[in-house]
Amino acid sequence: MDFAQMREFIDEVLGDKHAENLRKIISDTVEKEWQVPGKRFSPLLREHLLYFIAKQRNSLWSPLFPEILEIKFQEEYGYGDCPAVLPRLVQDLTSKVRLYFTERGKEVLAAPEGGRNSFKAKLSPFQEAFQLYLEQVSIDDPFKESIRDRTGLPATFLKGLFRDFERISGTSAPQTPRARLKLFLNFIASKL
Repeated sequence: MDFAQMREFIDEVLGDKHAENLRKIISDTVEKEWQVPGKRFSPLLREHLLYFIAKQRNSLWSPLFPEILEIKFQEEYGYGDCPAVLPRLVQDLTSKVRLYFTERGKEVLAAPEGGRNSFKAKLSPFQEAFQLYLEQVSIDDPFKESIRDRTGLPATFLKGLFRDFERISGTSAPQTPRARLKLFLNFIASKL
């Protein structure tokens, strides 16, 4: 996805006002408070991060969200060399974005699944990922659209999640896609 497509999606989902406010929150938190140099946190990186937040807005309150965001910073954004600071930066950024949505962005979260606090809303990004997995879409293919591209979830997180599910469900797992999806959603619910 190119820069223009990301911006279009962000503005469509969040609206211009919320998108601009969140850009400022992200920039202030990462660049000013945590003093990450501009060369390490470019406008493109900020847009990519905002795209991820817009895509995952209903799972923002999931305990998995900061973990997923930290993996994205390490693997996709190149912050693997900051193991001492990164968890605190991610926690700070997550709490500020959550606070913004709680105070000013509630209408953006009013998902048909029941809003930000409903289990359905929290499970939806994982459900989409698993449905693509069942359709045998690649987790991270550089040449075709992958699960990582569609959901915004990091490839390492997805691989670990699916591996854990397959290990736990084992050979006794139901064979129909619908039954496997239900079992997977129960597995995810246990992590939330």
